Amino acid sequence: MSERRPGLRRRSVVLLAVIAAVALTASMVLARTHVIRPDATPAPASDRPPLVLQGELTRRVPWADVGTTGSYDGREDPDNRHEELRALYRGEPLYQLVGLVDDDDPGTFNVAEAKRGYGIELVATDGYTWMVDSRTIVGRDDWVIARLKDGDPLPGWEGPYRFVGPDFIGFRAGQSVRTLERIRLLPGRVEGQTPQ
Repeated sequence: MSERRPGLRRRSVVLLAVIAAVALTASMVLARTHVIRPDATPAPASDRPPLVLQGELTRRVPWADVGTTGSYDGREDPDNRHEELRALYRGEPLYQLVGLVDDDDPGTFNVAEAKRGYGIELVATDGYTWMVDSRTIVGRDDWVIARLKDGDPLPGWEGPYRFVGPDFIGFRAGQSVRTLERIRLLPGRVEGQTPQ
């Protein structure tokens, strides 16, 4: 029968604690020096899905057909506190895209209907949703469904489309909609996010 030494167990516990402390410190140093950055490479043109718009009509707008007449310059926005948004985004104003499906006339944005109020749900590929009140988008060329960032297609982690713009509660609170895939109009008065 072997005899147990009383200090052996205590030394084993101390040794394990020292190993754990060293491993934790090493992992913290590694995490600081080897930050994993999101993929900055845009998806190939063939992999860029169309933007789906659903309202009175349903449309699938190919990536290249989403206009670039609207812009948001995150470098110039004093309320932008997010480094990833410090860029020039170009795309189509949200109200123009909504105008493609808000009634039976895809050529115009129905201002009267928008002023009565309905919800605009922005849906990302991961299921994240953001609601916008239609009354807030009338004439807003700077609330943009972007497809370009500093002149290039959005990087894979951010695109193919991203909702950006100033005076929007979400941009101060850290919320925007990247990897946008669908815009859905919800009938009735739905209170969404409004500018401050």
